[in-house]
Amino acid sequence: MVASWLLYSTAVSLLLGLAAAAGEAALRGRARGRRWVWLAALAGSVALPVAAFLAPPEAADGAAAVVALPWDLLKRGGAVAAGPAPSRGVDVDALLVAGWASASSSVLFVLVLAHVRLARARRGWGREEVDGVPVWVSRDLGPAALGFFRGSIVVPRWALGLEERLRRLMLLHESEHLRVGDPRLLGAGLAVLAAMPWNVGVWWQFRRLRLAIELDCDARVLRREPDARSYGKLLLEVGRRRAAPWLVTAALAGPQSQLERRIRMMLRPMCRH
Repeated sequence: MVASWLLYSTAVSLLLGLAAAAGEAALRGRARGRRWVWLAALAGSVALPVAAFLAPPEAADGAAAVVALPWDLLKRGGAVAAGPAPSRGVDVDALLVAGWASASSSVLFVLVLAHVRLARARRGWGREEVDGVPVWVSRDLGPAALGFFRGSIVVPRWALGLEERLRRLMLLHESEHLRVGDPRLLGAGLAVLAAMPWNVGVWWQFRRLRLAIELDCDARVLRREPDARSYGKLLLEVGRRRAAPWLVTAALAGPQSQLERRIRMMLRPMCRH
């Protein structure tokens, strides 16, 4: 039964991911909305399998049937294929649950370790005001937006030496992350990852959520400061020197593999943003 539910959950998340990709394509060219599409997909990847598992077997009409019926058919099919349970032998469900718990614990450990390392590093940071914006100045971490409730910006010492235009764009980007609550969205995505670490669809959705957060932020920045050339120069410079704990922060550069796509999107006609 557990194996069937894991398979069902993965299939649901992949289908929701495809729907989110289509929704994101429909929103292309707008300055907001991409990240909400992927956050909704992550929420559905948890809510739909849980609802199907909890739905009573007699649920056969309305919205409940849409969620519960595929799961019920998969569960019955698995039972027929497996035949009668052996009186003795390996308890596959128990092994799967144990593996699930171990994987979730591992993800939680990595997240806690990242936060602990960040908290220790923060002890050595200085508080300064840069171009009128209060920031933490680190040795090499950042630029990034930190904090789940009371957000703050951290910039590396070398970023203070950027030319004024680039520095202003950098601070605007991180301020936008804080203004719309992007660190909280990342936290929600990480919570889903910790709950379902075996689900490849969820990992894909989380990766796309991170990219969507940055694309939305890029669009908002360029709507306020329409200087794509300087902004692209900033992205390349920060990407070249990036040393940010990307997993737990909303960072200007983000993963290196996403930088090219962000620059291509940024260079599209700005009139549509």
